Amino acid sequence: QMSTAVATLSSIGLACLSYVFTTMHTLRSEQHKNLVDRVGQQLKTLYGPLLACLTASKSSYDAMVQQVCKQPGRRGMRTDADFKMAVRNDPRGPEAEAYRAWVKEVLMPLSNRAANLVMERADLLEGTSIEPLLLQLVAHVSAYKVILKQWEEGAVNEFSQVPYPEDLQI
Repeated sequence: QMSTAVATLSSIGLACLSYVFTTMHTLRSEQHKNLVDRVGQQLKTLYGPLLACLTASKSSYDAMVQQVCKQPGRRGMRTDADFKMAVRNDPRGPEAEAYRAWVKEVLMPLSNRAANLVMERADLLEGTSIEPLLLQLVAHVSAYKVILKQWEEGAVNEFSQVPYPEDLQI
């Protein structure tokens, strides 16, 4: 009878251990699945589209500078800094006109989409706080909404005091 009791207790012990290990494995598998699902959601609905918008915006800005700098009569302009200076120094000049057109038609829509992603999908951001450069992007876009309105009303010498966060990387 002792051997039957030992066998019974051993079976019960093995069954309990098996249950504990199965439960722990199931819990870890579920946690891993949830983590993979969250990362997939982050990439699909936030980081992927945000990267696309920011990359397209940067490429478009670079293309604008290159296009304007290569036009006849602009031999002194070679860099982004030269372009920015030309726009600021002569708000009614051809560089500034080109800049305003690109901002309105290309750059602002891309930046607006990026800012909206940050605001609408902030729950998918990593960490417990929002990256300051992302907040600067949102502030920059918000400020430019006012600037665009001022440009429409003829105040072409207006520029945002909130710079575009050029160091922003996703």
